[in-house]
Amino acid sequence: MATQVETIRRQLLAGNTLTQRSALMDFGIMALPRRITDLKETGFPVKVEMKSNPMTGQRFAQYSLDDEIKLVTRLKPGCIYHIYDVVKHPFNKDVFKESHGYFTMEGFSLSGSMVRIKMAGVDQYFKPNRLHSGQFKIKYIGGL
Repeated sequence: MATQVETIRRQLLAGNTLTQRSALMDFGIMALPRRITDLKETGFPVKVEMKSNPMTGQRFAQYSLDDEIKLVTRLKPGCIYHIYDVVKHPFNKDVFKESHGYFTMEGFSLSGSMVRIKMAGVDQYFKPNRLHSGQFKIKYIGGL
């Protein structure tokens, strides 16, 4: 049986949104904000939007997958990402083409000043400031 955090993760990865009411009614999850915090602590990208009920005016939180990475510093080791809308990038052009823009961030090198990205099975090392998000867009695909 799946844990509540796993259930929430699966729902968000499927493109669904969750509210406190939908989580309680559909999955029996009473403490959705706490489970969302648990999920975020693992590095899973969750977007929170505040909405208002059109009938009552009561505000509520709606949770969804925040799959577009706006800051390169949000990349997490072990996750799979896709680069798209490329204007300019520092990657090896042949490896980039072969990978179709999919990569995994493997973490920092021993010196701590370099980021290791695995693209099409090839390790590439970059200074974090070389991965400027204005050069391309990054979308979270999965992992964790």
